[in-house]
Amino acid sequence: MKKIHYIVTGISALTLAGCLVPAGSVFAANDTKTSVAEVNIIPGNITLDKVPDLHFGSIDIGQITAANVDLNLDNNSIDTSGPVKDGTNAMDGNDNGELTVADNRGTSAGWALTAQLGNMKESGGKTLKGSLTLKTGDVVTDNPTLNAVNPTVGKTLDIGGGSVPIWKADALETGTNGQGQGKNTALLKKGSETVLHLLKDPTASAGRYQAAITWTLADAPL
Repeated sequence: MKKIHYIVTGISALTLAGCLVPAGSVFAANDTKTSVAEVNIIPGNITLDKVPDLHFGSIDIGQITAANVDLNLDNNSIDTSGPVKDGTNAMDGNDNGELTVADNRGTSAGWALTAQLGNMKESGGKTLKGSLTLKTGDVVTDNPTLNAVNPTVGKTLDIGGGSVPIWKADALETGTNGQGQGKNTALLKKGSETVLHLLKDPTASAGRYQAAITWTLADAPL
């Protein structure tokens, strides 16, 4: 009888232990779900934000009547008494030498900037002949990849001549993704290699000479 008593007691303990295990815990599986994070980037515009005025100082008339003259860029402040820049036509040039293109379209479509130099004239109508070379090593872009056509490579505009490509950004199909996107600034100021070349003129007249520079931004490479 004693042996039977122990066997019965053991069975009762095992039964009791089984009753204490939470229902379903032994057979539970991992439960995974997925959600999404989203942000929308709104496209902007492409703009020519800044163009510089260019002042090449002063020379004695004897210099140009005797020979060709090369004048380094002196500063970016232009007299507003004409003949081109005056009280009724202040133009768009700034006095800190900044040339800035901002491309916020987010399309990688590329762009092109051209410049054209008008006649270099004084108030009496007398003109000068020559050219202007635009060049600077001070170029800062949000995307450092550059087309070979940019302000670090000198481009020469003839006085009274046609438009010349100054800066290009390649489209995605032909260049680096995002080339030219964001802010792109070149500084054309004293210390750059921007030079005005004037041809010898034995009949030159004294006076203040000015020429308009027309900058044109296209929304695709030329």
